[in-house]
Amino acid sequence: MSQSRIKEQQLQVSASIGIIFLPSGESGINSAKIILAEADNAMYQAKRAGKNTIFVHELAS
Repeated sequence: MSQSRIKEQQLQVSASIGIIFLPSGESGINSAKIILAEADNAMYQAKRAGKNTIFVHELAS
């Protein structure tokens, strides 16, 4: 978590990150849609696990 001040306002910023690993050889528009959907799912799993969390998911080949 990062903290800073802007014009007398204290700001706190945190991030939950979803990371996916996909099998080699994956390409194409369908793969892009799958990658985005899986990364989105991983991010929401990180958010459910708590603030400032990283969730890593490996797609099955």
